[in-house]
Amino acid sequence: MSQHTFDIAELRELETTLSNLVQYCTDLETHAAGATAAATGQWSGVASVEFLTKVQTWQVGAVSLRAFAEDLKTWAGDAATVYETSQTDTQTMWASL
Repeated sequence: MSQHTFDIAELRELETTLSNLVQYCTDLETHAAGATAAATGQWSGVASVEFLTKVQTWQVGAVSLRAFAEDLKTWAGDAATVYETSQTDTQTMWASL
């Protein structure tokens, strides 16, 4: 029989770290939108178009990274909850014997 080990605290720490990453990506998205708005209002020409294209590409990357981080955060939180529940249920079961 194979053994499986886990550390709920590490899973919760991972969930927190990923939550922080989600917030950071959200901040990047906001910053990119602000940079786009500021540049659009005050700058024109070829360089402006290239800059805005780069910012939009960067913003799409931040959106994608945020979405993946949110998925991973949910996975880590769900895994920790399942382990916590299983651990509690097992302790209850053994205590009732």
